[in-house]
Amino acid sequence: MAVLIQIRRDTAANWSSANPVLADGELGWESDTLSLKVGDGSTAWSSLAYVPAGPTGATGATGAQGPRGLQGDVGPTGPTGPQGATGPTGATGATGPTGPAGRSLLHGSGAPTGVTGEDGDFYIDTSADELYGPKAAGVWPSGVSLVGSQGPQGIQGVQGIQGVQGVTGDTGPQGPQGPQGVQGIQGDTGDPLNTRGTVANVGSLPSSGNAVSDLYIVGDSMYIWDGSSWNQYQAPQGPTGATGPTGATGAAGPQGPTGPAGADGADGADGAQGPQGPAGPTGPTGATGPTGPIGATGATGADGPQGPTGPQGPAGVDGVSITSQDAAPSSPTAGAVWWDSTTGRAYFYYADGDSSQWVEFGVAGTVAGVSSYDGSGVETYDG
Repeated sequence: MAVLIQIRRDTAANWSSANPVLADGELGWESDTLSLKVGDGSTAWSSLAYVPAGPTGATGATGAQGPRGLQGDVGPTGPTGPQGATGPTGATGATGPTGPAGRSLLHGSGAPTGVTGEDGDFYIDTSADELYGPKAAGVWPSGVSLVGSQGPQGIQGVQGIQGVQGVTGDTGPQGPQGPQGVQGIQGDTGDPLNTRGTVANVGSLPSSGNAVSDLYIVGDSMYIWDGSSWNQYQAPQGPTGATGPTGATGAAGPQGPTGPAGADGADGADGAQGPQGPAGPTGPTGATGPTGPIGATGATGADGPQGPTGPQGPAGVDGVSITSQDAAPSSPTAGAVWWDSTTGRAYFYYADGDSSQWVEFGVAGTVAGVSSYDGSGVETYDG
């Protein structure tokens, strides 16, 4: 398979605008001025000298002009002669001498061995990107790397046309419910709660004459006065019910704007420059060879440094003590909440100085172990 080696090329204006630094020995060709520069690894393009053309030969001396002769008379036009007979075909000439053997540019994965190629051949190791040659006396010289230093980043290309939005895929099935987490550490004991009774709805909660930690029951929730407003506390939630059917997929949102085009990849390595051969006659323009393979993608850059820690959030409000077990706690404090893990029912500890008892909240109906129920959503548990 033929290997195409290309030289970096562009117009003089584009070279001057980019003004890159060519690697040591790297060639740059101005396609509109037909001029060539060779890099040294440090000098910018605009400061590099052009490769000079060969010296112009000396101009020969002008010969002396001869004397002008007299103009003769124009003679009459003679008659057209008859067509002569076609002459015999001449003998075929002798075959010319055999030309010198051509040289090959070979390639493969890995370094060449002694049996690879002939003297004068070159070889490219495609796995290590190294050039060997020319082979002499049956021995290959050491390889020379074809990978030069990375060229400057190319100009960013024009943003491509936004593609058509794809069809929204079906919603996948809901995964199974995870296992219950470990019970958290019991929080500090909050202020004692002053249970004031029940009201029909939130609008019936008193707006004045309240003391901090006053508590009212509204339906299956507790409302506690913090000195300026009522705060809702929900009863412990029962076990999760069966998952309902998946709703219909909503309409797809609008397509976001296309991100900026990524930076151009690094230029491929330039091949080593061969020795200057004698100038031959200009041959016909050959067909354009296939484009070389695209270079491998560079390694992903290292992760950026971690951002600073955000500010601490505001302190939470004091909570109530909530216990989950199959028997009532032995030494509860006023306002504590107990969730009976056997029956799935919730109670709070009521203590007003004259009496104390566990009071169930958030139920509607007859409950085992309840001594009284007045239909208000509050029942007394006698333990």
